[in-house]
Amino acid sequence: MEAVAVKYALGKLSLLLNMGLELYNASDEVSEMHLRLCMIEGFLKDAHSKRNTNPAVKQWVIEVRNVAYRIEDAIDTFLIDIEGNHLSSKLERLVNKPSKLKKLLDEVKAIKNTLKTIGDLRTDLGITNTTAGNEENDRVPFRPTRPSDFDDSEIIGFDSDKHQIINHLLDKKVKRRAVLSIVGIGGLGKTTLAQKVYKSAELERRFNCRIWLSISQKFNENNLLREILYSVQPDLRNKEPAVRDDELTNELRRSLTGMSYFIVLDDVWSIDLWEKLKTSLPDDNIASRVLITSRFLEVAKAADGGIEPYELRFLNDDESLKLLLKKAFLIREPEVQHHITDLNEVAKKLANKCGGLPLALIVLGSILSRKDPTKNAWKRVNDTLNWHDEAAYRCSQVLFLSYVDLPYHLKPCFLYLASFPEDYKISTKCVIRMWIAEGFIPRDGHGTIEDRAQNYFDELLQRCLVQSTEKSWNGNCKQCVMHDLIRDMAIREAREENFLTVFSKSDDGHQLDFQKIRRATLQYAPPTFRVEDDVALLTFTKVHRTTLQYKPPTNFVICSTNIRSLLLFGPYKFSNPGFRLLRVLSIESSDFRDYKIVHKGWLEGLTHLRYLGFRYCFLPQQFQFISFNSLKNLETIDFKGTSFDDNWAWYAFRDLCRPIVPNTFYSLWKVPSLRHAIFSLFSCPPLPSKEDHLKTIETLKWVSLREIPKLKGNISLQKIGIMTDVSYDNIQQGWQSIKDLLKRTEHMVSLSLRVSDYTSGYVPLLSEGTRGLSCHETIQSLYLFGQLASDLCVLNLQMLPTNLTKLTLLVSMIKEDPMSVLEKLRSLTVLKLLEYSFMGAELTCTEGGFPRLQTLKLDLLKNLRHWHIKEGAMPRLTHLEIGQCFQLCALPDLHKVPTLQNLILSTSLHETIGAKDHYKIKHIPSVRTKR
Repeated sequence: MEAVAVKYALGKLSLLLNMGLELYNASDEVSEMHLRLCMIEGFLKDAHSKRNTNPAVKQWVIEVRNVAYRIEDAIDTFLIDIEGNHLSSKLERLVNKPSKLKKLLDEVKAIKNTLKTIGDLRTDLGITNTTAGNEENDRVPFRPTRPSDFDDSEIIGFDSDKHQIINHLLDKKVKRRAVLSIVGIGGLGKTTLAQKVYKSAELERRFNCRIWLSISQKFNENNLLREILYSVQPDLRNKEPAVRDDELTNELRRSLTGMSYFIVLDDVWSIDLWEKLKTSLPDDNIASRVLITSRFLEVAKAADGGIEPYELRFLNDDESLKLLLKKAFLIREPEVQHHITDLNEVAKKLANKCGGLPLALIVLGSILSRKDPTKNAWKRVNDTLNWHDEAAYRCSQVLFLSYVDLPYHLKPCFLYLASFPEDYKISTKCVIRMWIAEGFIPRDGHGTIEDRAQNYFDELLQRCLVQSTEKSWNGNCKQCVMHDLIRDMAIREAREENFLTVFSKSDDGHQLDFQKIRRATLQYAPPTFRVEDDVALLTFTKVHRTTLQYKPPTNFVICSTNIRSLLLFGPYKFSNPGFRLLRVLSIESSDFRDYKIVHKGWLEGLTHLRYLGFRYCFLPQQFQFISFNSLKNLETIDFKGTSFDDNWAWYAFRDLCRPIVPNTFYSLWKVPSLRHAIFSLFSCPPLPSKEDHLKTIETLKWVSLREIPKLKGNISLQKIGIMTDVSYDNIQQGWQSIKDLLKRTEHMVSLSLRVSDYTSGYVPLLSEGTRGLSCHETIQSLYLFGQLASDLCVLNLQMLPTNLTKLTLLVSMIKEDPMSVLEKLRSLTVLKLLEYSFMGAELTCTEGGFPRLQTLKLDLLKNLRHWHIKEGAMPRLTHLEIGQCFQLCALPDLHKVPTLQNLILSTSLHETIGAKDHYKIKHIPSVRTKR
């Protein structure tokens, strides 16, 4: 990371040299400092290799990093002092503010003296200037294959373990509620094995209710009880008032009484957890089961003294070698033998050093996959591993090696992922935008900056440092998670490098020492409820308020002037924001309605802020009138899932005063660098009347239909979400505005339209005279929420973009089978027919239809009775989900779709079809139910 810090400092110095410093005879001073730092940069590789064995070298490296940070801070502070970050204005401001320049030059001289001292110490320490040749030449260029090409869940050696555990769980002799524990150190594959058991068809048929809970080190008992209760009774999520904490135990016992349940508690750290939960889970002698995974044997034994914990074994030598080679060559097991010729000897040494630990083997195999498949290249990797006998230490060394093996530009991106809580599903879009805001992604290069950031992210996926949990419509990772051990390693390295510091609940209520911290994340608890799509936003307000009510407030004071990123998860409340150099401010799952966080000048002075997020929060109404004028570099504002105090009188007053009072968030649209503006349905602000304020916007969601006419001229919009909140007569005029907008946007890839009223209204897209979207070839994702015009009985290809990749329909009320039209969309890969989108009784997919469809979801199609799949239909379908289609009396002929890998069925449908349709799904590797 010291190399990264020096790179950033050199970039800042180059920026300073381009500001006309020669007018003040200052360029020589800055040029000399730039030269000294460049010379030091050449010695960092040798210093880094010696720092673990020589404490003096380690301190030298720290001093280099600190002086690089000092340079960056000094220049960023100077840019704030001269008010502005645009080169065209800096020279003029230098002339007007000589005292600020003098202050900077004094700091430059002091830093230059420090650099001279550091350079002199380097000679005494014997640090030499080495080339980057050998190590870099071994690196095979990154191959941008999709992470899905290899499934890490297919770990060798787990089949017998899976069958043994299933036999324990299905033991008919044990009628009582029994608890079985899987025990092993981190990285041994406990969660993977538990998932295989949880998804097995035998257990799906055996239990009335199956629930999976991921437990963190700092669990909240009431949160867990609520999750179990809401899994059994989903309707209680929307109950008003919500179930009180003191009623949870009795309510859960009533819900589970007489029900055979199977609950998985994954990654349990505390002996007290089961003691706190078991009183809420009834034991009716109907063979209910609980499966626990834990790193601690005492936790497992305390859960059920009558059943011996299942201690997960390490892989043997043969299994380890197979898994290592399988990952090193990204191939399936039968092909492994073709690659072990002259590599066999060194491969065995590498595999043995992993101690049979699957995670270590996977990570090490990932490292080898980017090296030349030669004996010398693999031997060099073997020589860099330096560990002792403890398996946990071995894994940590492998994980650390995967970090060391990262190119310098990926290291800050990887460490930044530690900002998110344990087991948190990280939004790829959010973290990419944070990377960009921090300056981790170069502003120049091929493609857009988002494309370059996506390539960085894909390489981290390829290296197994993050795991994809969901894909987006374009095939990219939509959400990911970090393995606990990898996250722990990242947190340690980030703190060691003074890159990022993670604080938790134990640090609350104090004035934290932020003086020397450059990035901080405060993690009270991961958010319990998050609405990823806006389908449920009408009820989200009630649910989310419930989530926030039982979390106590947490207060702290920040005393830093150098902090660059601040991420808050949970009910943290802060005051005295003295962070002038802040680039990222992200707050999630907090309720600020009763907290005086907002005032007119709350964001004043945050000139460097590029990312501002208030996700899944409650904000007071006055927040809408905060001034954004000082945020001259803001690129992203994200209010997803956030709503303002639900005072309907206020909304009525605001709408009444629109012609008189300045627009809500009016100053936001004046920010020249703004590119992404994301709001919830209940927080979408009016747009400005001046068209030049919106020319840089690329993402705009959600915005009222009535505001679309304000989007004039040629704009850069790529993604837009439009909410129709006007009468049907005005929708005709609104649709004309949408058509005009589409004609003027060359890069529109995603269009979302929905009605604000869930029960009525039309989506303007397919009303009379509005056909012709097929000419908009750039649109790849289309989301329609609302009833189609009553005179349209069937879809027509002219209504849909020809290159459509993803289509989502809700409440469309289509009367005739839409498949005959949709299956002709040659590029469609994701199709979701949800919630009254189709009102007919029969669907048919014909031969050759849906040639590229990979994901299909049907849910809440209340009249659907028959679904026919002809031979040769959907030849690439891999993921199918059938939700609450209550009239569907049988599964379609899924055995005619041999590519299916995952099938998710609603519990009611699974119970209805029984064993009669088993032959249709027996070829599918993963079949599971979902309530």
